[in-house]
Formats: sequence, C-alpha cells, structure tokens
Amino acid sequence: MPGLASVFLYVIDGVRVVIVFFSWFVLGPFLEAMIGYTYLGITKKHLWIYEMFSMLNRTTSILSAPFWAFAGLGVWAFNELIRIYIK
Repeated sequence: MPGLASVFLYVIDGVRVVIVFFSWFVLGPFLEAMIGYTYLGITKKHLWIYEMFSMLNRTTSILSAPFWAFAGLGVWAFNELIRIYIK
C-alpha cells in the first residue's frame, strides 16, 4: 500500500517525490545508525540491535531503509498538505 501511495504522489507532484524518497532512503538509516552509535559510545550498551542484515555495528539494517523512505514521504506529504491549507 505505501508503494501505491508513492505512485499516486508521483503522479500528482512529479520528480520531487522521487527526490524525497531516495534522500530519506539514504538519510534515515544513516541518522538511525549515528544515534545508535553515539548511544553505544556513551553508555557502552546498544540502544537497539538489528540481528538480520545489520550494518554499522548492528545499529541499523538494510531493511530499515524503505521504512525511512516511506516515513520521509509521509512527513513531506503532510508538510505539503499544511502548506496548501495555510495559503
């Protein structure tokens, strides 16, 4: 269902949707890993541990990238909706 919603957003708004999707596809797991790695460095304990397909000292996973991409699209779409109603 999120994929269908992404296609719908692409039809409505074009290439900006693709840019937002792929930027959060990369940025989301990176920020998640940096937060987890910082917490690990400070407390010497994992804040969370990914067992399958883990990366960067088990602080993120390849499988979390699509989640972050769709979450970024959701936040972007909400921002666009608010912007439209404020005008």
